[in-house]
Amino acid sequence: MLLKDNKKSLLHVFDDYKAKREKVFARLDVEKLRDDLHQLKKESIKNIKELKKQAIVNLKNFGVNVFEVNNYEEAGEVLKKLTDGADLIVKSKSNVINNLNLKKVLAGKEIIETDTGDFLAELAGQKGEHHISPAVSLDIRTIVRAIKEKLNSEVEENPQAIVSFVREYLRQKIIQAQIGLTGANALTTEGQVVILENEGNISLVSRLPARHVVITSTKKIVPTIEDAMLIVKCSAIWGTGQAWPVYVSIIAGPSKTADIEKKLITGAQGAKEVDLILINDHQNLINTPFEEILYCISCGACLNFCPVFLIEHEKIDYKFANRIFKCTLCGSCKLNCPAKIDLGKITKVARAKFAQEGKASLTNEKMIENIRHYGNPFGKIDSGETPKELFCC
Repeated sequence: MLLKDNKKSLLHVFDDYKAKREKVFARLDVEKLRDDLHQLKKESIKNIKELKKQAIVNLKNFGVNVFEVNNYEEAGEVLKKLTDGADLIVKSKSNVINNLNLKKVLAGKEIIETDTGDFLAELAGQKGEHHISPAVSLDIRTIVRAIKEKLNSEVEENPQAIVSFVREYLRQKIIQAQIGLTGANALTTEGQVVILENEGNISLVSRLPARHVVITSTKKIVPTIEDAMLIVKCSAIWGTGQAWPVYVSIIAGPSKTADIEKKLITGAQGAKEVDLILINDHQNLINTPFEEILYCISCGACLNFCPVFLIEHEKIDYKFANRIFKCTLCGSCKLNCPAKIDLGKITKVARAKFAQEGKASLTNEKMIENIRHYGNPFGKIDSGETPKELFCC
């Protein structure tokens, strides 16, 4: 937990992450692992249409209700129907689900975030921009104050007390919920939904409510469960500096039992129904300079070493169209990406595209204008004086 005005503290958090990651690296052939992941994602995206067909067939064979949609608006409509009649819905951390605007889609229903970081960030009225550490900008006093104001509860100012409170509060919500929403880290053509976690909330969200709804993207599909485990391993190492996550769920349909006269009955201790909303998003990126974006496993490692994020994480707008003009092109993101995604190259292509469409940043336009008039990006410079404004890239 960090003080908002203490940039040094943020650097210390990621220094600790780096130290843990280096210990894991020391036991591995890191470059081979990165090459394997890059090749897996590249081949999976290349063959995504065929992989998707196989995955859907096998998921349905396992009893999963599959709803294939083309965009987030259609996904929202399906989710609205699936949750009809439910008053309380619990969810786990998911970038795909966050794109749905649940408050609008499920207006009138109580939606509880069960990831500790996301729960606290939401409680404090902040939007966590980091994939893995959404509460990275919150200090303990802010958290305790938010708990008191929003939940009318007193909590001691220490991490253990806060975690204990959140555990008990969320546990009761999960028990009462009719529906659990999760994303997925991978889907396999063999018909498995693979989800990793450290907290244990996803295990509960996917099992205790009567209905488990998975919302994810086709880009998460890989051929085999062994391929999915490579993604799990890389997500843990590059995401939190762990050799392996605490929990890995492999879900192949609703819970079942055959303990009575060997007759297979659906609906034992886990979910009675499992639904998968599969979004065909970003299909237009395949075979374009932006295809590598689809290789992302959402580990957040690129942000951990990004100078722009570390310095401006509280005020930067991380919508793609805006953040590309803040990038310094230092290459740290590619160096720290387990899938070897060249975000610097993608940023350059995106900048050129936006410039052609007349959407260049005001700073870029000013630099271009200065070059035209003065032969340099800084503008008029009198002899012996330093430019009033310095620009980069």
